[in-house]
Amino acid sequence: MKYEVGDWVQGRSAEGEFITGYLEASDHTHGVAKVRVVQSDNEGSAGKLIAVRHSWLRELPEYTERSAVQLESLIDIALAAKDEAWFYELTADLNKVRGSSGGKEAAVRIAPGIVNRLGIYGNK
Repeated sequence: MKYEVGDWVQGRSAEGEFITGYLEASDHTHGVAKVRVVQSDNEGSAGKLIAVRHSWLRELPEYTERSAVQLESLIDIALAAKDEAWFYELTADLNKVRGSSGGKEAAVRIAPGIVNRLGIYGNK
């Protein structure tokens, strides 16, 4: 399997430690990846960059489900970054999440001149 930089993986190190981390580099010709360890059964390995054979790794599935609170925080970040496309994408996702929760919360309405919790205005 070809791993790409940024992929989240689990596997075993050369020392036999169970590791979870993300790829910082991958050498497809030699079948070796450099993994930044974020979790391990050996606490001393966390935070280190280690070389692991591709055959000892498996890619973790991408996590896509987000709660309404997470989406609201990401919307604030999109507003702070002035990323309009991401803002609209997150707002649509938030409306879907709120719609599937039984409609207890009102859908987000986008209106010009709104101030978010960070105090940033929506006017261009």
